[in-house]
Amino acid sequence: MSTTRPHRPDPTRRLRLPGLLRWAPWAAVLGGALALGVALAPAPSDAPSVVLVSSAQPEEGDASVECMVTRRDGKEITGIYEDQNSDRVIVRVRGVRTVIPRAQIQRLEFLAPVEDRYEELRATIADNDVEGLLYLGEWLRRRERYELALNEINNALRVEPYNEQGKAMRAWLEQQIKMVRREPVDRGEAPTLGAGRGDASPFPMLSRDEINLIRVYEIDLDDPPRLLIGRDVIERLMQEHAQSELVPVTRDGRESFLRSPPARILDVMFRLQARDYYPEVRVMDDPESMRQWKRNVHAAWLNNACASARCHGGEHAGRLWLQNKHVNSDATAYTNFLILDRFRLPDGTPLINWDEPARSPMLQMALARNSSITPHPEVGRSAGARGWRPVFRSTEDRRYEQAVAWIESMYRPRPDYRIDYVPPVPAGARDPGLTPTAPVDR
Repeated sequence: MSTTRPHRPDPTRRLRLPGLLRWAPWAAVLGGALALGVALAPAPSDAPSVVLVSSAQPEEGDASVECMVTRRDGKEITGIYEDQNSDRVIVRVRGVRTVIPRAQIQRLEFLAPVEDRYEELRATIADNDVEGLLYLGEWLRRRERYELALNEINNALRVEPYNEQGKAMRAWLEQQIKMVRREPVDRGEAPTLGAGRGDASPFPMLSRDEINLIRVYEIDLDDPPRLLIGRDVIERLMQEHAQSELVPVTRDGRESFLRSPPARILDVMFRLQARDYYPEVRVMDDPESMRQWKRNVHAAWLNNACASARCHGGEHAGRLWLQNKHVNSDATAYTNFLILDRFRLPDGTPLINWDEPARSPMLQMALARNSSITPHPEVGRSAGARGWRPVFRSTEDRRYEQAVAWIESMYRPRPDYRIDYVPPVPAGARDPGLTPTAPVDR
């Protein structure tokens, strides 16, 4: 049974480094490093909505330049610069592609290279300063310098081999390093399947940070997976929400809160609707609902039926195209889930009925046409296609019942993950304009 929890967050968050300011030398180094960037005078409040950009923009193809966007409301967003045009600036914030409209932007700055700032920051930390090394590892992780981050975490663990935070961060970084070499493609436009057999654009896949964000949204606090929330994140959470009754005010209370289990911290984030902090939560395992998706739906029948090369995983995909490579990977399972979650039929009906799971078109179309309330469209047998065949014998089929149970296990009310993902559209699709749309907040 699903559990109703507070509204979930927006993955776009303001990045600040108050933890660094606890060490005066770090603050001085950081200030000097930012001075190497391009500081631009803010535009007058009545000025046209035009982004002020330095001539020292990143070279084409340079995917490692960090920038800071200052919005007109005073909030700052720091991340990896991707692109800009007359309408928006795109920044990758911890792997999540964030689109910022120009009308909201007051200033854009390109910062000094991460490696330069890292060297200066590292010089201020002693080799036995575990807290400093862990923070530096997290600082590097946010900037997607995973190899350097792992090196600093290993340095900390050599001093304190049983440090739980360090061990969890090392496990995450080692996993990330294995995956990061498979970079997601640019998602500015929907990739299309080429006209010739095998002539296809790369299929856009969710990044590890986007997968992590979905996991955060779907966590059941009664049965949480392993979580990692940095001490600096908790300190900033308490500072920003100091006026809330959920945040302790005494010194002892705050110290106790810092030592709380991660699930309790996350519960407070949910209650505070602290949307900016969700990308800071690292989820080490799949939530139970996503385990059910991967085991009882994605692997049990979706891959072999709907996502097969002769169906929605190949040339005859129609408007709905699913990934059928590396089917056991998190990237494939979560990408296919997001596509199905957002997909709409031509009349606007969602493919998954979250209110009445058994009536979901995704399941009904897998039944025989004469026993379905939403029969699967007729499919021809051209170009070697074998045509459509039902997946379930009836609504009493065990796989059908497991699929219904999976839908019921998901978070309610359904969130908008706010992940900027454009699904691929096969060439020749009859109605390519009707691409999947995002769910609506409730």
